[in-house]
Amino acid sequence: MPAQSVCNNSTDHEQLDSWSTRSASYSRAVNPAAGSGDIAEVLYDGPDRAVVVVADVSGRGPAAARVARYLRNVVDALRRDPSPSSILKRVNRTLVRHLADGSSSERFASMFLGCLHDGALTYASAGHDCALLFDGRGRVRHHLGSTGLLLGVQSMQWCREITLEVAAGDSLVLATDGVTDARDQHGRFFGTRGVALSAVHSMADGSEDVAKVILDAALQHAGGLLEDDASVLHVKFSVHVRNHT
Repeated sequence: MPAQSVCNNSTDHEQLDSWSTRSASYSRAVNPAAGSGDIAEVLYDGPDRAVVVVADVSGRGPAAARVARYLRNVVDALRRDPSPSSILKRVNRTLVRHLADGSSSERFASMFLGCLHDGALTYASAGHDCALLFDGRGRVRHHLGSTGLLLGVQSMQWCREITLEVAAGDSLVLATDGVTDARDQHGRFFGTRGVALSAVHSMADGSEDVAKVILDAALQHAGGLLEDDASVLHVKFSVHVRNHT
């Protein structure tokens, strides 16, 4: 049985008279020593713009972890670009060049990239399917499906960009396929449905660790052993208004 480990990262980011986010991510690497082929975090471009990025590199182990670190650094360098579609296009070109020498067997990656600014979430998704937007009551508002091909498929590709209004109390839940592909003893997948149900129950219970609840549920579904690196990110939106009196 391969060793597995869990790590988490929680971040609060707020400014008066502006939107703010509270995010928490939990990840489980199949081989902790090798690192994870997943990315699940929120980057910030100034005080009022958050960039949500979740990615899943094909395969696992050291090669996948190296590509994931590379992608994370590229996205961080490009996060000031206001267009998620433009960022993904540039990330894809860079990844294709990076893999052109054939030194890595990990050829593809899915990536969700969303920008929150002034009450709007603009996103583009390169083959990343499990992204859900919940309202303040813990009900699924939208399934944010893929809007383009996986990264690394071809050098010239484009992901459609979609903008949605978000309200205070809404939250975003994203998971990599190490979570959705978790299977029980009968071969049944945990799936996006399992992610949604776990999130709904967690929010109804008032849990502050929605991402952890989802990852734990997937792990339980799989009998305690996940076959791929697994990550869950939960981002909650709120508004803070300064009292000017």
